[in-house]
Amino acid sequence: MNPPLRAKEDVQALLIRLKEGSIDWIETDHAPHAVGEKLFPPYISGYPSLYIYKDLLDILRARGMKEGQIDDMTYYNIKKAFGHKVA
Repeated sequence: MNPPLRAKEDVQALLIRLKEGSIDWIETDHAPHAVGEKLFPPYISGYPSLYIYKDLLDILRARGMKEGQIDDMTYYNIKKAFGHKVA
């Protein structure tokens, strides 16, 4: 991941900011590099699939985030930021 979230304190702080609404949106990079490309220099960042995205949503729900908050951070806030109508 880029930037990497290595320390538990960083992960916890990020989750707090997400829950309180300090972060406008979250998104994926869709970096479909092969695992082998990530094991050797230049150590390409990113995750080789979208499977982790569902896990991220499950983690947010388990941490008490409401579906509306998740919808805002993964769709509605992005549309608003780029001036698109929200239906």
